[in-house]
Amino acid sequence: MRMLTNKEVAQYLGLSVASVKNWVRHGYLKDIENKFEESQVADLKNKIESGEIKRLNNRANKSKSSVTFIPNEYITSDDSIAGITEIVLYIIKNEIPVEQAIFILALNLVVKNQDIVCANPQDILKFNESDFARKGVFLYLSDWFAEFFDEVLSFEDKKNKHLFDFDLPIERDVLGVVYQSIINEGQKSNYGSYYTPANIVKSVVDGNINTNSFVLDSCCGTGQFLLEFCEKVENPENIYGFDIDKIATFIAGTNLLLFYKKFDFTPKVYNFNSLLVRNSKEENIYLEKFDFIATNPPWGAKYNKSVLSEIKSNFDEISSKESFSFFIVQSYRFLKKDGKMSFILPESISNVKTHSDIRYFIQKNTQIKQIEILGKCFKNVLSSVISIQLQKRKPKKQEIIVINNDKKYTIEQNRFSKNKHNLFDIYISPIDVKIFDKMQKINHFTLENKADWALGIVTGDNQKYILNSDKNEKSEPIFKGSDVDLYRLKNPSNYIVFEPEKFQQVAKLENYMAEEKLIYKFISNNLVFAYDDKKSLTLNSANILIPKVEGYSAKIILGFLNSKLFNYYFKKKFNSIKILRGDIEQLPFPVLSEIQKQKIESIVSSIIENKSGVEELDNFVFDFYGISKDEKKLTINS
Repeated sequence: MRMLTNKEVAQYLGLSVASVKNWVRHGYLKDIENKFEESQVADLKNKIESGEIKRLNNRANKSKSSVTFIPNEYITSDDSIAGITEIVLYIIKNEIPVEQAIFILALNLVVKNQDIVCANPQDILKFNESDFARKGVFLYLSDWFAEFFDEVLSFEDKKNKHLFDFDLPIERDVLGVVYQSIINEGQKSNYGSYYTPANIVKSVVDGNINTNSFVLDSCCGTGQFLLEFCEKVENPENIYGFDIDKIATFIAGTNLLLFYKKFDFTPKVYNFNSLLVRNSKEENIYLEKFDFIATNPPWGAKYNKSVLSEIKSNFDEISSKESFSFFIVQSYRFLKKDGKMSFILPESISNVKTHSDIRYFIQKNTQIKQIEILGKCFKNVLSSVISIQLQKRKPKKQEIIVINNDKKYTIEQNRFSKNKHNLFDIYISPIDVKIFDKMQKINHFTLENKADWALGIVTGDNQKYILNSDKNEKSEPIFKGSDVDLYRLKNPSNYIVFEPEKFQQVAKLENYMAEEKLIYKFISNNLVFAYDDKKSLTLNSANILIPKVEGYSAKIILGFLNSKLFNYYFKKKFNSIKILRGDIEQLPFPVLSEIQKQKIESIVSSIIENKSGVEELDNFVFDFYGISKDEKKLTINS
C-alpha cells in the first residue's frame, strides 16, 4: 500500500503541514513513522466531502483555498526558482493586481526581445506604433492594454518600474510560471486547471505534427502545448489556442510573439469557451480544420447553471457533465478526418462508471493509438494521470500501445467494448490475460443477483454519536474501515447507541443482524473482508456483503475474496482504491464439489480462529485454477 508524507497529505487535502500534524493529534489521522496510508487519507477526504466530518470541511475544500504555490518542478534551474520566487513574493507583498503585474512583465520581455525601437524603452506605455519593430506586437499589446486598464499606467509608479526592470529568468514560459504562482489553489480547482510538466507536453506532441500542420490547444492556458507546437510548425498562423482565462490567453499570445521573432503576425489565441461553439457548419468555422489537437482539458470544472445548460445542449453524447468529456467530443469535431488528438486526463476516465459515456464515444468513433500511464505528476494533485492518443477514424482491428513505466505492451481495442461499462482495463498485459483466461474458462458464477449488500451507517455527526468507550449501558461496538482485517474484525475501539431514526442513513436492520455476513473495507487498495457472526454494526467506511449462493457458505466466499489470486484479479481489472459492489459482482467464483467446499470452509475456519492456513488457502486457489509457478510469482508481486 502506498504511503504518503505529511506534505503529500497536506497537498491532497488542500491545507498546511501544520494542520495535518494537528489532525494527527486530534485523532483524525493515524501515522506510521510520520507516514500515512493513502487509503486512510482518501477515506478522510471522502468523509469531509460527504459532510460526515463537518468542522474540517471548509479547511480541506480546495475550491475555497487561498493557498498559492510555485510549481518548482516546471522550472529548469535553481537560479530560476530563486528569481521567480523573488518576483512572486514582490507582487503578493505589494498587492499588485495580477493583470497589471503580468502586463508589465510582458513589456519587460518584449523589450529584451528587441521589439522596441524607441530611444527610451519606457515610452512603450505611450503605445505609438512607430516605437515597435513589429506591427503585430504593437496591435496585440495595445489591444490587451485597452482591455485590461481604464487608466494609463506609468513607470513613475515604483512598483511598475521594478517589475519592468526586473531581470527575469530565462524560461520558456516564465510569465506562465509567475501567473500560476500567483493565482490561488481555489481558482485552479474551480477551473479544473493545473500546469502540465514540460516532459509530458513534449512526449504528447512528438511525432504527431509536421512543419505545415494546423494545430490547436482548445484549453491552452498560458501556452505550454502551443510553445511545443512552435518547435515543429513553421508558420505561426497555423497555431491556434482557446481558453476562458483572459490573462492566460494574453500570456500564451505573448509567448508566440516572442518565439517567432522573424514573423509579423497576430497570434490566433482567443479568449472564449470553445465548448459553446455549436456543432454546425454555419456557426462553427473550426469544424474539421485541424490536423492535430493536444491539450490538458479541465477536470471537474465548475460552470454556472446557464453555461452548463448551454454546454449540455451542445453535447448529447455526454450525460456525466464532466468537463474533460465535453472537450474530447468537441476536439473530435474540430479534427480533420484521420487527424489525431492527444489528451492529459485523470486515470479515472479509464475505470469509473460515471465516465462510461465518453469511453463509449471514444470506442465508437476513434482509433485508440496509445495510452501512457503517467502516475501522479501534477503538483498539489494526487490523482493518477494518463495520456491518451486518438485518431479520427472508425476503429479497426488494431492494437493499442500501452506504456506503464518501463513496461510496454499492446492490447486490442475491441477488448474494451466487451467490458462492462466499456472499462479501459489498461493495466492488464498479455501475460495477465492468460491468467484471466484460466480463471474465466473454469465453470464459474458471480455474485450478481446472488447477494445482499448494505452500506455502513452514516450518522451525519460522528462527533456526536460515536463513543470511545462502552460506559453507556445502551452502547454497542461499531466498526469502521480501519477495524476490518483479513478474515476477522479487530477489537472494537468505537461504540454507538443504536438509534437509527436519528442517523442520516441506515441500512435495513436485518442486514446488520444477519446470522453471518462479510464486512469489507470500502476505501482500500486491496480486498479486505472479515467474517462476522456477532451481528456487528458498521460505519460507512465498512460495508456489508451477505452471500446468497445456494450450497456456498459465507466462509467459502470469504476465502476466495481474501485470496492472493482474487486480489490480483481485482487490482488489475479495476485499479481502484474504492471497493465497489459493481466490481465485486464481476469476480469469477468457481463451481466446487462438496469435498472442495468442505476443504475451503475448514481452512477459512482455522484462519478465523487462529490465523493459520492462509498460505494453504492461497495454494489451493492457485492450484484449482491451474496457475503455474511463474504466474504465481507474478500475481503475488503485482
